[in-house]
Amino acid sequence: MKRCISLLLLFLFAIASHAKKRYSGYFMDWEFQENSKVHEIYKELGVKTVATSLTDKKGRTTHIVQTFGKDGRLESTTKVNHKGKQVSVYTQTFNVFGKLEKTELKSNKKSLVSHYEYNENQQLVYHEIQSNGKIDFYRIWKYNENGMLVENSSFNAKGLLSKVLHHFDDNYKRIKTEYFNKKNKLINAYNYNCSDEGEKVVVTEKEKLVCAFDARENDMLIRIEETTDARGRISRVVSKYREADTVLLERNFYDNRGKIYTRTTHHPIDELLKSRETFKNSGKPWYLTLYEYDDSWNIVRQENSFKGEKKLLIQWEYDEHGICKHQEHLNHKQRVMHKREVEVLDYH
Repeated sequence: MKRCISLLLLFLFAIASHAKKRYSGYFMDWEFQENSKVHEIYKELGVKTVATSLTDKKGRTTHIVQTFGKDGRLESTTKVNHKGKQVSVYTQTFNVFGKLEKTELKSNKKSLVSHYEYNENQQLVYHEIQSNGKIDFYRIWKYNENGMLVENSSFNAKGLLSKVLHHFDDNYKRIKTEYFNKKNKLINAYNYNCSDEGEKVVVTEKEKLVCAFDARENDMLIRIEETTDARGRISRVVSKYREADTVLLERNFYDNRGKIYTRTTHHPIDELLKSRETFKNSGKPWYLTLYEYDDSWNIVRQENSFKGEKKLLIQWEYDEHGICKHQEHLNHKQRVMHKREVEVLDYH
């Protein structure tokens, strides 16, 4: 499942990065590798080079060639557009612990370089992005002596963009999280200082109180997370787990009027999504996504419906090793909007 989602991310990167924010395409290659387990199967098989062709509804095909190291990690991505012109080359390197250390994206008009630094526990402490040799963005993480994140700040060339502070009690339990804007002004806070009995504590105007309570019902563990604002309005997240092993089976999100706005259901295998449904303010169904898997729990079908009408269908096919070899997007008329073909070119 994760392997296929990663390849879907690559697909979306190639066909839609021009419509996203400045750095989105740059990050997608990194997310493709780091947010998935693709490198595990590539390492096992010794995959070295993979070719991907992406074809849009007008028949224009973009070609992508990726190289992988012996450890299965992505090393480079070269993208050639439908006119046969190379448009970008992306590379990334890792430190001795397998953590991402540097990425670089070169295109016709710009160069984006990203650096990552870690502490002795291999926790990320610094990340910067350089555009054509100048630092455009950087982020700093700080931890306490127990390795718990206490501060996360983002900056651009002009200064602070945002800051988040996490506060803990003497038992290392988080009691408050504060959010600050670019003027270092508090804009929101979440207070987790609930009593054992669930009694509400007083919160300030910009604070929200977050409390969690557990209940049991028919071999199910029910966790209710309540967020209360200064006016006493309560929003809830209700999660249902299998009591025997606390595997997530269902999660419901309610606004401060008690109206449900999102529901997800999950398979007991790796908590894979079965469905995701969103609702209008009235509580009526709005958007529904259904997921299907094969016997190896690779995703093979995703069906999106809007107001009860089917709008988009995504289908996957795999080779004998479980690598996605074909993917296509079809609209409500069953016309192919995009398709992807994947081929392993050579091995180590």
